[in-house]
Amino acid sequence: MDRLPGFLIIFALGLLLTIVPIQGFRHNHALSVRSETAEPVRMERYTAHKWLFFTAYYDANIKFATKDGKQIEALASIPEDVLQKFQSQEPVTIEYLPGDPEITRFSGHRSDPLTMAILELLLGISFIVFGFMKMTNRYKNL
Repeated sequence: MDRLPGFLIIFALGLLLTIVPIQGFRHNHALSVRSETAEPVRMERYTAHKWLFFTAYYDANIKFATKDGKQIEALASIPEDVLQKFQSQEPVTIEYLPGDPEITRFSGHRSDPLTMAILELLLGISFIVFGFMKMTNRYKNL
């Protein structure tokens, strides 16, 4: 059997890169329509993720209680100003979906960085188009 053609791998990668930001857009919409807030939020530890020579974003394990008292622990992307609030021990408010409290965002922020979501979406679409073009060219030449 032939090895998996490269265009299928490129096409699949494009689909994956397209689905992730779409899910982020859906979460942001749901949070803007029907979120509840919780305070205080506790941060356990955080990790800085670097891209080239600068810190692109921070991830942290956070804990908070929903309005009905359920304790939630989640991994969240932390904006720089929110990280500074945590470090100076200022109160931090989080928005969450009552039906799925692990879907969160910090008040005043998106649940995913908009710039990264747009770049992932554009990259994903370009991979899909490139994979489709390679596929049609491959079968034209048969």
